[in-house]
Amino acid sequence: MIEWTWSRTQVAPDDVLDAMDTIDCGPIHYATLTDKWLPAGTYLSWAQQSLATAGEFGFDAALCYAKRAVCRQIDAFMVNSHLSRFLHSKGYPEKVDALATIGLHSPSIIHDIIIDPRNDIEHEYVFATESQARRAVELARLFLDATKTESERDALIGFGWCIGSSYSAVDKPDEQWEKIEYSLRSTHSPMLLVEVTDPKNHHALVLRPKDGELLACPIRWFSMTQAIEFAKKLRRQLEPAGSNWSRHKHHWLLKLKEDLML
Repeated sequence: MIEWTWSRTQVAPDDVLDAMDTIDCGPIHYATLTDKWLPAGTYLSWAQQSLATAGEFGFDAALCYAKRAVCRQIDAFMVNSHLSRFLHSKGYPEKVDALATIGLHSPSIIHDIIIDPRNDIEHEYVFATESQARRAVELARLFLDATKTESERDALIGFGWCIGSSYSAVDKPDEQWEKIEYSLRSTHSPMLLVEVTDPKNHHALVLRPKDGELLACPIRWFSMTQAIEFAKKLRRQLEPAGSNWSRHKHHWLLKLKEDLML
């Protein structure tokens, strides 16, 4: 395995976007970034249970959890599209518009039937009606069903991937261990990697092994427009890659960073 000494250059977002157009697709790779979140389906289940109890408390809780279910789904799409820096600075209309530009469409009726009514009863201190609760829960269910396939896809963190790996593990009652090692050859082609091991400081990396060159740009430097373009370029890799993909655990990515000296 080569002991890598990269020529690391910090570049601007536009440099990363330009470089992405020069990288062949190859295998694509994912990482889970929302594994500590409660599933949207859990909130939907709570909304349905609350609706079944009826009464003022039940209708209020049903509308609350219906909103939480759809907002959790939308926010997960933001995070998995590497738009997490905008989670708290943008409202849901802007988030929905951004996701639609990327190719993830959410019906605007979600605002009319779920988000806005919940905000109204919360800030106006009034009761939720049975009609509001039932419509919100039903629309939340339809939305989660319609986006189920997308919700099962994690954050795309790399394409043009030519990093080798070896994995072994033992899982017995008296012995548990796993070992993973990553390797990269100087003859390999350029690739893109989104380095996500630090949850507050993701980086877009362009690796050029033949030149020993690594271009790095913090994701937080991307404007909203640039971040959307970055997400669009990533999603373009989904179609040609087909079933050629892998999912990486967080501690594996830490090991990758160590092995490749990123």
